[in-house]
Amino acid sequence: MSLSLLDELILEFQSAKDASEPNAFLGSLATCDSSGQARVRTVVIHELTAKGLLLVASEFHQKWRQLSANPKAEIMLWWPSLGLQYRITGKCISQSPDVASARWSQLPPSVRRLDLAYGDGFIPGQAIESIEKVSETVAERSEGKSIETTPSHVRAILFEPEEIERLKTSPSDRQHDRRRATLIDGQWHCQQLVP
Repeated sequence: MSLSLLDELILEFQSAKDASEPNAFLGSLATCDSSGQARVRTVVIHELTAKGLLLVASEFHQKWRQLSANPKAEIMLWWPSLGLQYRITGKCISQSPDVASARWSQLPPSVRRLDLAYGDGFIPGQAIESIEKVSETVAERSEGKSIETTPSHVRAILFEPEEIERLKTSPSDRQHDRRRATLIDGQWHCQQLVP
């Protein structure tokens, strides 16, 4: 029995990590804002399993607000050292606070301090005077707060794949292997595509 594209994705995610691929844990998440405008940003993939891709976000992030309004999204993974691209379409589901806390506790201290600083007058995407002012504000607002206690605004998001498209590049002969798998009634159905 052949592997599903999801199984291949899981194995190739591990291969990317093993190969020290710089982008192994990074993806591009595409959402739509309230006006229908596409928004894309880099996200960290905390885990990839048969259930999907696990992300962590703050309620203060635009991506959280956009996914709360419309849970449909797409993630693109690009691992240049392996010549692999995955485009994954699916829906995002908020996970329990325990899952968020477990993942948040594994983040670097500097990232946790930034999350502790978010709130009134200091939110992601807001204009600020300088990068130095960001550092100063984070230091002030996180002072006295424990980086061991997960803020209530931190969320874990499970991105459940509904469609996976895999492109394996072949620079020598340009005969790229492009396949798409669609989840229908709990079963993956795969098609070979013209590159």
